[in-house]
Amino acid sequence: MRISARMAMAVVALSIAPSCNDNRVTQSTEPSPMVPVINPMVPVINSVTPDSAVTGSSDLTVTVKGANFVKGSSVVKCVESGSATVLTTTFVSETELTAVIPAALLQGAVTLGLSVQNMGIFDRSNGSPQSNEISFSVRNLGITSISPATAIAGSPDLTVVITGTGFVKSQGAITSVAKWTARNIVAPPGHSPEIVLTTRFLSDTELSAVIPATLLKDPIDAQLLVQNADIMGLSDGYEGYPKSNPISFSVLGSAIRFNRE
Repeated sequence: MRISARMAMAVVALSIAPSCNDNRVTQSTEPSPMVPVINPMVPVINSVTPDSAVTGSSDLTVTVKGANFVKGSSVVKCVESGSATVLTTTFVSETELTAVIPAALLQGAVTLGLSVQNMGIFDRSNGSPQSNEISFSVRNLGITSISPATAIAGSPDLTVVITGTGFVKSQGAITSVAKWTARNIVAPPGHSPEIVLTTRFLSDTELSAVIPATLLKDPIDAQLLVQNADIMGLSDGYEGYPKSNPISFSVLGSAIRFNRE
């Protein structure tokens, strides 16, 4: 008689494994001790935060929430084009893990698959229990339009709406900021000739930004761009953060006024 792997532990409960041809062996009338069969819990993912990143991002820590996570055993796996990478994982609780997606996996626009596997807890027939897979998007940071795209010289502070893709809100220390650049900007050493604008996150495809009146005093052709950055890093002149394409913004000459005779 063949004994399946899942019954292996139950077999240990028998002091004698009787032969089918041995008529002297009869079934014991004494109750056998109960030997538990390990049925590992299958992990489940309910959400991943954040659930996206922008191409060119640095190492990114994500929070995975779900159920049946095991301390010292659960790991988050990242699948790209059929190739799986085990991420550096920290156990928070039975319902929460954190994991680091390395920058090397965030260099191109792609959809990654994240799952949790309870390594070292084996179901002999199916391997280590693995969760459902949830998508994680890596998107390009870009601007498609700005409204309005012009202002009259001498205008007061102006709020513009920037539409695009890949905008983020407080992704760790990283957030999307709009920046103004023009030929008349003189930057200090180590800094780009760009001015950070007061920016409000509306969605991952929309921002609003305030162009101060001081930048609208005279006619000029300028550009706006978006950078996903640590504001403190920007103030220190660090420019290693992803930037969008620039988009044009024009400050026009004042309208000519005619006096009535």
